Amino acid sequence: MMKKIFAVLAVLLFVMPVFAQGQLSAQTTAPRPVIKKLAVLGKGIATNPADLMDFKIVKIGIGNIKVSLLGEETELMVGVLFLDDDKYKVKDIVLGNGSIEANLYSGDEKVGSISAESVEKGDTEVWVGTIDVSGATYNTYILGAIRKVRAVELAENIHSFCELYPAKCVAVAKGIGNRYCEKNPKDPSCREKIKTFCKNNPDDQRCKAIFKEYCIDNLDDARCRYALRVYCKNHPDEERCKIFLVQTTEQYCLKNPQATVCRKAIQARKLVKEKIRARQLERLQKIRSGQVVNPPITNETVESEQEITDGQGITTDETGD
Repeated sequence: MMKKIFAVLAVLLFVMPVFAQGQLSAQTTAPRPVIKKLAVLGKGIATNPADLMDFKIVKIGIGNIKVSLLGEETELMVGVLFLDDDKYKVKDIVLGNGSIEANLYSGDEKVGSISAESVEKGDTEVWVGTIDVSGATYNTYILGAIRKVRAVELAENIHSFCELYPAKCVAVAKGIGNRYCEKNPKDPSCREKIKTFCKNNPDDQRCKAIFKEYCIDNLDDARCRYALRVYCKNHPDEERCKIFLVQTTEQYCLKNPQATVCRKAIQARKLVKEKIRARQLERLQKIRSGQVVNPPITNETVESEQEITDGQGITTDETGD
């Protein structure tokens, strides 16, 4: 269903950074785009409220990507949207907790915009909003596609989390059977061992637990939202699940406070608001204090352009449980 979206998104990821930095010589190896986060991925329908028979099929993919070119890394947010067979580039993207604002371009000409909020309906994520294009306004409903995390992605994210919160990774250090790492989780070599262990053992409960903790601070990634949505269905009273509910319904509930999901979120908000703020401040302080140095990105830890083009980026063997 979403292969076409990912094929076009891959082209955008490949072409845009190249032109942003100039033409490549014939001898230069073409840059390989790396999807760091999947903000929005899905398919749905756009309807004209004034005409029952005026509706269009919507497909959308938006991702935060990184490209290495001539020894330098460039990171940017790009996307693509289809209305039936009409293709638009998604630019000027502003993401919030469960919200998106962006402009639509045909070639270099701005022709419209999209505004939507994410709603959790049972075990499905739905993006609800409007699309303005070529003078017409459509109500749109986009079902979020299932995108499970891969083992290699899970391991990379755990590596990043353990760099921020080494004390919380001690349980995984026990899993690698290394007493030194259990006592010295801040050691970079131990983070690498933990990363390798979780890559080879993605179903290990310790690795899964750390990944869910990572996801609480990265709910702008569809892979994290899916993992927590599956888990929290059976663990609604856990602190991380209450945070997930509050964060992912924030924008929608400001406009729809009486919705069932919003009444649940209001109850949860009273309990977790300060905890959310404390997590954000702790993370920000660690980054500002220079405790975090981003590890180098290697081809071993990312999806290739060909994988995306083949549509393998949306169906995996890993689970979000």
